[in-house]
Amino acid sequence: MIPRATRDIMEVLLQPTMPFAERRMLAGVLWKLKWGLQAASGAKTVKVELSGRQVALPNLADTQFVFREIWLDQVYLPANGFQPSAVLDLGANVGLSGLFFRSRFPSMGKLVMLEPDPGNFALLQANLPNEELHREAVGVREGMGSLDMAVHDGLMNRKVRPSESGEVVVRSLRGLLARRFDLVKMDIEGAEWEILADLVREPAILGPVRYWMIEFHDGSKFAGSREQIDGAFASMGFKNVQKGSVTHYYSERPMQLK
Repeated sequence: MIPRATRDIMEVLLQPTMPFAERRMLAGVLWKLKWGLQAASGAKTVKVELSGRQVALPNLADTQFVFREIWLDQVYLPANGFQPSAVLDLGANVGLSGLFFRSRFPSMGKLVMLEPDPGNFALLQANLPNEELHREAVGVREGMGSLDMAVHDGLMNRKVRPSESGEVVVRSLRGLLARRFDLVKMDIEGAEWEILADLVREPAILGPVRYWMIEFHDGSKFAGSREQIDGAFASMGFKNVQKGSVTHYYSERPMQLK
């Protein structure tokens, strides 16, 4: 593990496109994540300094992957230099995406974050205490849901399934968009297909949001749906580009928030 860890750290330190201070910070985070997992101390979290904040991250196998995707590969960096004013983060997890948005969008005002998993949400509250946080899921319609209780060792995410007797509040995306956001990030473990299938029946609903960042799950099962989704965005003048596992749909049209 140590030789591989050293190689990964050196890769970050030698990254030519970042200022050295940022490279050093990110290398330090990656090293602490690797050491925390290797130490097998039983600690549930690893504490790191990220963008000037003390942050607690899960001591899990895929934390390194999520961190690398967001902070090193920068899959949530807009493709066109867009600087949003109001961001809706669906599937906020423990806040790595929200911390990235705050770091990259200095003029951003509103950041609203939804995360249904109670363990993730507790860390989200600790890591981003001054943001608008909701322990809720998102769906086609308002209701309740239950977290998938299947054990996924070393994984950070669990799905929410509709259930009238469930413990998780489910908010409709249509209702959330009434507040007007200019960027929506969506990583909701497969629920995106049903939600987007509902929205694309009325493509005009997509338009007020200038930038969408969507991670599609199980894409091979929904090839036809993906074509409809891409077509609906295109009909509203959106371009799209793939950044890692995240699809970016973005409009060049100016927008005035209320």
